[in-house]
Amino acid sequence: MQKMMTQKSRMFLMVRIGGRRVGENGENGGKRVSLRLTRFRRPVSASNSLVPGATTANGVDSGQLELPGAAPPHLLSVAPDGVWVAWVPESSLPDGFGRGGQPVFCVTDDPRSARTSGFPGWFGEQIALSSNAEHLEVVAVDRGLNRRLLTVKPATGETEHDLTELIARFSLGNVERLRFSASGSRLVLGSRESFLVLNLSAHNALFQGEGRFPSLSPSGEEVAFVDARGRLELAAVASGATRTLLDGATTYGVGSWTPDGSLLLAGVRGPLAFYWNLAAIDCTTGQYAAIRRLEEHDFGQHSGLIKRRLLSRVPTPSSQVISGKPVVVPSWWYGPPPHSAGPWRTA
Repeated sequence: MQKMMTQKSRMFLMVRIGGRRVGENGENGGKRVSLRLTRFRRPVSASNSLVPGATTANGVDSGQLELPGAAPPHLLSVAPDGVWVAWVPESSLPDGFGRGGQPVFCVTDDPRSARTSGFPGWFGEQIALSSNAEHLEVVAVDRGLNRRLLTVKPATGETEHDLTELIARFSLGNVERLRFSASGSRLVLGSRESFLVLNLSAHNALFQGEGRFPSLSPSGEEVAFVDARGRLELAAVASGATRTLLDGATTYGVGSWTPDGSLLLAGVRGPLAFYWNLAAIDCTTGQYAAIRRLEEHDFGQHSGLIKRRLLSRVPTPSSQVISGKPVVVPSWWYGPPPHSAGPWRTA
């Protein structure tokens, strides 16, 4: 892994919750995170490409994710460490008549080059990448439109595990989320109504629950999700013990954890609020900080953190044209709005 830039040129992201700063390796009891928040969103066009953008903690546009090659991504996954990115190129998909299609994916931690690898099947429908790009999970579709849940080594394309037989709770065609723990030893997959936590090496199911947008903690010991009543729940994988994190607040979607496991990102609407916001949640205390208002149809489920070196050096405008079509590049910041000292709420 390449070394981050010098201390002087780094942009640290910090959020204040309950009067204290949270991140890692900071001063005054705070923790600094050498990462930037980014969100992945489908552009306003007929294309299925994802156009991720990011900003600094001060709300300054810091560019968008740079991926090598001309083909835009159809599926995109950022590893829990925020350092590695995997994607399925849009050009690898079959057309509406079933022509073409390639079972390939790309992996990189450097916008200047990428490694291309493959998996058994016709094309990929969902993907997830573990930290250090050690494992890639894919819902692989064959020409008979049968689906398998495969764990692949990105470095070689070798299939490590076929977990298909463990999925009896819902169809693989209904999977809308795959997420790894930091080590890649555990995986959560979820549909719109339920989810399952798997142990890859033991080839067994550890926990199953009812809810949407499950997100494994970096350790893999806890899983956050939204229940049918819009409550943010946190369950211990080993015991199944579940607790509600934000009493009185409604949660719409769950994003990623910070790599140290101190914060969870989610879309939250507080009591008596008209709008929902992206929030950073301290799962230990149940306190949260509103970061910014979310747009319509955005539940915060795609929010995450990414290394600065993966972003373009030249800031991008709020909109641009790609292949002749207008594309919205979202602007996000991690921390309080630049012209506000809060609000900082306690659930």
